[in-house]
Amino acid sequence: IERWFYSPELDRDMPYVIYLPPDYGTADRRYPVLYMLHGRGGHHDEWLAYGLMDVVDREILAGNIAPLIVVLPQGDTGYWADHTGDGPRWGAYLVLDLVPHIDTTYRTLREARYRAIGGLSMGAWGALHNSFTHPEVFAVAGAHSPSLRPDDGLLDFLGTGAEFAAKDP
Repeated sequence: IERWFYSPELDRDMPYVIYLPPDYGTADRRYPVLYMLHGRGGHHDEWLAYGLMDVVDREILAGNIAPLIVVLPQGDTGYWADHTGDGPRWGAYLVLDLVPHIDTTYRTLREARYRAIGGLSMGAWGALHNSFTHPEVFAVAGAHSPSLRPDDGLLDFLGTGAEFAAKDP
């Protein structure tokens, strides 16, 4: 299901795709949440194209994994981290806007131990960065082909020196 919400940190409406488990409409329970971040050339529906939701559905129905909610947010090309100076606050959007929105809109288990984050390439970098800097929000991280980078100034919005080091997974 594609949904939109207003992000105060980015001062704009942001889309996301949400997967609700097969029993969501009938069970009276709360669910763990997996946030999957797209890569730099991707979009919030990137994981749909890879068939992630089909696999999740199949594994839940087979009893191999517990029912869970999966969220696919939009992150543009921001590396899922707050930019230097007055730049966009992609990390704050994720941690301060999206997670609370999901927790208040859907029946989630609201402790970090029930919340995981993963991603591909830039999204994997963002998953590691946000799980390391916000362990109170994300207790589990997965990184698929993380775009780990040197402090070479090519992504100047991440800063250099100590600022880059504070963000670098």
